[in-house]
Amino acid sequence: MKLFKRLLVLAIITSLSLGQLTRITINPTAAFYFHDILIMIFLIFSWPNFQKNFSFAKIKKIIAQKYQNRPVLTVSLIFIFLLSLSQTFFSLTASLYLCRFIVYVLFIFVVWQEKIFSRHEWRQLIQMFFFVLAIFGLLQYFFLPDPSFLENLGWDDHRYRLIGTWFDPAFTALAYVFGLIYLIWQQKNINSKIFFYLNFVCLSLALLLTYSRSAFLALGLITLIYFLRTFKNKKFAFSKKFLFITISSLLIIGSFIFIVLAIKYPSDSTNLLRTNSIESRLKMLQLQWQNFSYKTWLIGDGFFVARFPQTELESLNMAAKKTMPFPDNFFLLLISFFGLPLTTFFCYSIYKQLKKWWFEKSVLFYLALELLIVAQFNQTVFQPFIILTFGLLLIAIKQDSAV
Repeated sequence: MKLFKRLLVLAIITSLSLGQLTRITINPTAAFYFHDILIMIFLIFSWPNFQKNFSFAKIKKIIAQKYQNRPVLTVSLIFIFLLSLSQTFFSLTASLYLCRFIVYVLFIFVVWQEKIFSRHEWRQLIQMFFFVLAIFGLLQYFFLPDPSFLENLGWDDHRYRLIGTWFDPAFTALAYVFGLIYLIWQQKNINSKIFFYLNFVCLSLALLLTYSRSAFLALGLITLIYFLRTFKNKKFAFSKKFLFITISSLLIIGSFIFIVLAIKYPSDSTNLLRTNSIESRLKMLQLQWQNFSYKTWLIGDGFFVARFPQTELESLNMAAKKTMPFPDNFFLLLISFFGLPLTTFFCYSIYKQLKKWWFEKSVLFYLALELLIVAQFNQTVFQPFIILTFGLLLIAIKQDSAV
């Protein structure tokens, strides 16, 4: 049985690397992926172990402790959460989104508990996953630099940008940053220096070709935070020589790539100084904010329940319409799902977790911060591929850090 589950997890990771190529469309608003089927099969075969490891008694104990400290607040938050979630079931599409999210969380929990792979195997799997994802992206860019034909199938127009097998430069870029952070963190545990540098170069090059400004900004901020912390502690995780060579190489290669490709492939998508997309996003956020009702602010509209006046929607361009039903900003998205009180609680919980990882000096702090920064511009936290990727990283890092 363990061998079967190992093969299933390998197949799921492989399917995840293929991304949208395994997409199975039911209708224009609903689709699922091949790895969704594999995850369901995995959970069915893992159900007996799941019942043993998952205890409702622990959840009751946690709620009881919260209730003893703040009874009114605890009851109010639970009531709002259940009321908000109940709205989801009035929409079939929203219900399917919720079911998939729950299934993904359960899958991550079960794989974490069962310890299907050893620490060394997890390292190899994660490193190879990001390497393959980078290779697929580079192949797409150099052999299919203009994927604008996908616009006819409902995708955004990302001319002369690396979109990989996930068909989106922002999500793909975020995955590449995850890969770079994990790769550097595991540098001492990688025996083959050739593979390390090859993987590093492929991920860096692929990241640059996405032209994703949100990923660049997030990577720059977490790098700055890392350097400030290491300077303060007067302790470098890497030698000064390595840092100098790496940063200099990236700047030189990046500048060369942007100049050459800007001449060869002139496109608004590759213009890092463009402001039209920023103005469009700001306009959308303003319309979404203004469209929130009192009920939305109080209890939300339900998990992925779309709401927006058709008259306002028609006044926007096609690029705006594709993301209009849900806010791109993570915090506005949470408010639209659950309301302001519950969003405040979630934000406080996120802050506490980040603070814990910061003091533990865990690499998860930088991964989570990267995710949250990019999530201010794109719907990344609840994106299926990002959920699974971050979940697999969480499992690998936690098992690697276990005593």
